[in-house]
Amino acid sequence: MNEAQEQALREAVSQAVERGEDLREQVYGLTLEALREGRLDKDRVRAVVRAVTEGVSEAAERTGRPVNEALREAVAGMDAALVKAAEAVKLALEEAASHLEEFSQQDLRRALDELDSVENVMLDTLSEVGTKAGTTVRTVIEDLVRHARHSGTAVGQYVAGVREVIGNGLRQALHEGVDAARVAARSLAALAAGFFAGIADGLAKGPATGAEKDSAEAPSPAPETTSAPESTEGGESSTEAGESPPGKESTP
Repeated sequence: MNEAQEQALREAVSQAVERGEDLREQVYGLTLEALREGRLDKDRVRAVVRAVTEGVSEAAERTGRPVNEALREAVAGMDAALVKAAEAVKLALEEAASHLEEFSQQDLRRALDELDSVENVMLDTLSEVGTKAGTTVRTVIEDLVRHARHSGTAVGQYVAGVREVIGNGLRQALHEGVDAARVAARSLAALAAGFFAGIADGLAKGPATGAEKDSAEAPSPAPETTSAPESTEGGESSTEAGESPPGKESTP
């Protein structure tokens, strides 16, 4: 994400605050769009979290909207969107696990490392923004981060489940015999982007319930087939189709 994209995201979030819109929903959608490339690299996650947090806090203070409420909703939206991005990476890793010879060892290891670090990157970035903010914003962010580190986040819980189901086994497989010098025929990031596009397209209807979080936090064992996720018919919610961010009770 370049500076222009980061600024555009910051302004879009600020406008949502000014219009008095549902910040959880708006931040959820804006974060999904910013992460649409299918990568959870630290720089991108850091830029998204920074832009959203700065945009929300500055606009809330300017418009008189309660900062505590605005930041809580924004963090909940980002957390939920990061779960969806992690889900796309998980699906890509499941596919790669069945075709290890088609992917580079470096690519696979990087994706696993990015998943493992996403929660800390989000919380560390929130803390960094807080240290540069005024007293009110800093105090709210400190409380949010303290609570999240103690109780966990939706994306942290989801990643822990992914690690349990496929991450450890994939790392072991890589350790046992993938040729690091081989030129990869396929890009894991491109594969994840394809899965993420399908997930994001299924989110056009917007957030709905908190039931999805329970499914997201406990990913099922890797399926025997690795086709891209399909949206359910008739508007029914599912983790793969992804129609909503988690409920407030599970976010900082």
